[in-house]
Amino acid sequence: MSKEIKFIKPKDYLEVYNQISVELNEIIFEMKDRDLFADRNKFVDNSTEWFEYKSDDDFHKDMIYETDIRTIAIEIAQMVIFGRIIKEGLGSEYNLPKGEVPLYLRQIDEDGTERDLFNFSSGKMLKKMMKSKKGKKKIEEAISD
Repeated sequence: MSKEIKFIKPKDYLEVYNQISVELNEIIFEMKDRDLFADRNKFVDNSTEWFEYKSDDDFHKDMIYETDIRTIAIEIAQMVIFGRIIKEGLGSEYNLPKGEVPLYLRQIDEDGTERDLFNFSSGKMLKKMMKSKKGKKKIEEAISD
């Protein structure tokens, strides 16, 4: 005889939103853009065993849940920073529009001044800007363009 079927009950959506928000603001937006420029789903697929998804063990269930919270937070950050969820194709080709690269690869600004952005964190900058009225205004102006 097989085990009795258990039905998965929905979680409190405000709690889930809050967990994603905390992950995004306290961890993910602290990361460098170059560290966020990766195919998160490919990473998860390569680092999670199928038995872990199928396991009814609380440890595995919690691990999958926490991995999914982090994945959603990373994908939201990718949408904000890169305008899309990053996917990697064959030969390390990424799903960027032709002729476009992430800001962190820029070495010279519009004025011709050398500026190395390789260790730049757009998330940190956005968080800092959102704390000031002047920063909020700049973000609103950029969005409305």
